[in-house]
Amino acid sequence: MSAFTKIVATAALTLAASTASAALIEVQSQSQSTPFSLTSWNSDFTFNLFDSSLVGGATLQRVELSLFGQSISDLTFSATTDSWVIGSAGSSIFANLSIGGGALDIDISPSDSFGNTAPGEFVAAGTTLNLPTLTGSDADMLATIAFADLLAFTGPGTFNVGLLGLGSLTLQAFGGNVDTVQDTQSKATFGVSYFINEPTTVPNPGTLALLGLGLLAMRFRKSA
Repeated sequence: MSAFTKIVATAALTLAASTASAALIEVQSQSQSTPFSLTSWNSDFTFNLFDSSLVGGATLQRVELSLFGQSISDLTFSATTDSWVIGSAGSSIFANLSIGGGALDIDISPSDSFGNTAPGEFVAAGTTLNLPTLTGSDADMLATIAFADLLAFTGPGTFNVGLLGLGSLTLQAFGGNVDTVQDTQSKATFGVSYFINEPTTVPNPGTLALLGLGLLAMRFRKSA
């Protein structure tokens, strides 16, 4: 390969690398959390929309919504006859987001179980059983690149998200009558992240000049 050909190849590779498809980059992330509260509870959060003026007029390309929840449950069982109990306890946490005519819904159910092995936890007749504290956590994420959704998330204003937490209990009892007392607390964190195209690298004048010289040299070489 001649020196001129090497120059052209190097310049062409440099130019190709600089004009490759841009990757997405996160430019803003927001999150808000509730405290641990006895279920049921509800909370309302306010988040900023994507403001293109803060990132040089770039266009929103992707929105990610996330929800993380935790629950703590204390259960007490009182039996009139020898009994066994099995099930799970925790909470269901729902986030409902409606914006720009479209609805985005996420639900999450952090929970922990008890009496996993049949026949379950034993509760002797005339006694009360306090289970060790049950804990659970779960997470969910929703992303959108739909034009209508991106447009709805764009602007200088804000949007609201409502969260709802509800206690949940699944219980099976065998052998007799069982009274159950449940004390469940839960919390949640909701987040939103915005993504734009990573700015592409513009070839500097030196690279363009090098490419031009290389092409010119090839032309002379062809006609020689």
